[in-house]
Amino acid sequence: MKKSLLVLALLTLTFLPAMAERTPVEITPVQKITTSNDKFLEGDYVDFKVIGSDKLVRGLIVKYIENGFGGKEAVLVIDQFRAVNSEDKYSGTLSISGNQHNGAGAVLDLEDLAFYIRGGEVKIIPDKDIFTIWREE
Repeated sequence: MKKSLLVLALLTLTFLPAMAERTPVEITPVQKITTSNDKFLEGDYVDFKVIGSDKLVRGLIVKYIENGFGGKEAVLVIDQFRAVNSEDKYSGTLSISGNQHNGAGAVLDLEDLAFYIRGGEVKIIPDKDIFTIWREE
């Protein structure tokens, strides 16, 4: 009897973390985030507000790729979200790419000049751009 209770207790402790719930949470940036200047770079923190509450979430820019010629768009990857004014825990990764500017090449139909078309910048606007991450419960 004691052996089966011990096995049951060990199984419960092993699988208990897997039963944690994740609740989707919508966030939007507190201020405009763009790669068009050097204001936001890899290693910087950016703040988001949770839609419908006064909670703030801070994410870390873990990857920043500049835009370039040949239509190479900028990329921002934001991860490691943490609550600013609460004990809530969050998970999720945002990967945002700039506009590819495919329209200019299609209109001009100049394949030889495609190299000179510059890729788009990342631009995230407060209250317009909304993303989903998860609150761990």
